[in-house]
Amino acid sequence: MMTWKKAWMAGVVLACGNMLWGQAASQPAAVPAFAEKAVTANAPAAEPVDAGVGVVTGDNVYVRSGFSKHYYPVIKLHKGDKVNILRSEYGWLEITPPAGTFSLIEKSRVDRTGESTGVVNDLAQVYAGSDLDSSHYAKQVKLQKGDQVRIVGETAEGDFYKIAPPPGATLWISADFVKRGAAAAAAESTIEPVKAGELSKAQRDVAAGGKKATIVEPVKKTPVAAAPPVPKPDPALTQAYRDRIRALEAEIADELRKPPADQNIEPIVGKLNELLNQKEDITAQVYAKARIRDMEDQMALAAAVVEMKQLREETELKADEIARRRAEQRARESEFKIDEIAARGEIRVSGLYDGSGGRAKRWRLVDPKTSRTIAYFELAPGCNVDPVQYYGKYVGVKATSYQLLHGTVPPLPVYVVTSIELQDPNKPSSRDIVRKDALASPEPRLVDAPASQPSVSPAPATQPTAR
Repeated sequence: MMTWKKAWMAGVVLACGNMLWGQAASQPAAVPAFAEKAVTANAPAAEPVDAGVGVVTGDNVYVRSGFSKHYYPVIKLHKGDKVNILRSEYGWLEITPPAGTFSLIEKSRVDRTGESTGVVNDLAQVYAGSDLDSSHYAKQVKLQKGDQVRIVGETAEGDFYKIAPPPGATLWISADFVKRGAAAAAAESTIEPVKAGELSKAQRDVAAGGKKATIVEPVKKTPVAAAPPVPKPDPALTQAYRDRIRALEAEIADELRKPPADQNIEPIVGKLNELLNQKEDITAQVYAKARIRDMEDQMALAAAVVEMKQLREETELKADEIARRRAEQRARESEFKIDEIAARGEIRVSGLYDGSGGRAKRWRLVDPKTSRTIAYFELAPGCNVDPVQYYGKYVGVKATSYQLLHGTVPPLPVYVVTSIELQDPNKPSSRDIVRKDALASPEPRLVDAPASQPSVSPAPATQPTAR
């Protein structure tokens, strides 16, 4: 059976233990030596963070489009708001887009399928949208042709649709204003804060049991080794880089206002590379890396625009040349009068164009003095003239059109004849047997002579014989 002395000692021990527990709960635990790590102002390595829920600890905390204060804000969160953390980098937490945020996509990349639905019609870039800032340079994800989007509005300029953030889209919030992990939030509600000079709940329970209150001497805290001081960046140096970034943004904005063909981005990329290669300010490095990618994309776009402009100019020149030639051809055709004799000569049989083997049925007009072929003719559709009855006679032919036969020297005209009339070989007309303007002009359509030709009677050595 426990004596009263033992019971009294047990109560004192319990009270002391509860007091120690209360004081320990109100103080942060010491970090084990093996878990400590040096932290510098410009630590380049990302901080690993378990994915989970975080709780915002301040009011009017900006959620931004990137992991730096130089990225534009998209929304404000307040104390107690929860965020879904994906990872941490440079003191910033990457989170899934909170309720009330939206993304932007170019209207030309979306075909609307309903009042609030659309489908992407080509590869499209999605940007972080904001009602707090008109910027939209921060890229989130790329969508493929056929991807569905939910449209929630459009920008004031009318160039972009506001859409619900698609899968893969993320935003950023400063880790200084977020308590990480659901466990931290739960532990916050289970710890009983004990003010100096007060008893914990366990101590009050002992006192309520009728036992005499015992004054317990405060337990001295074991001194904890102070963490090494964190070196702070030079404010003047940091401000100098901020000023350089602002000046670069102004220069970029001025250049992007120009037409793509007139933009000169390379000097800006050179300045960004200077920021990227310096080791004094990590934020400037991050900014430069992201901006260099943007500028490279812009230069590729400008080069494509210039190339398209050159192709368009070349196409327009070719089209103008074709139109000019067609106009000249129409002018010549308008001069070709079907009621006048187009050509004169004796009609003879063509052994080549005999209508067989897929060849056209044609006749020859020859110079009776030299027996040289000076033209071919074929009958127009519906023409009932019989050239056979004019064999060996000097005639003139009336035609509706002609084309030049390529492969002979000079190219021979091929007329489409509507009528044949007997002519006096001693009375040449104003139109010569072979029109000089027709033979000198490349405008009439050229047709190739058949590759193989039958044997023919001897002809002058200086000219090939046409059959």
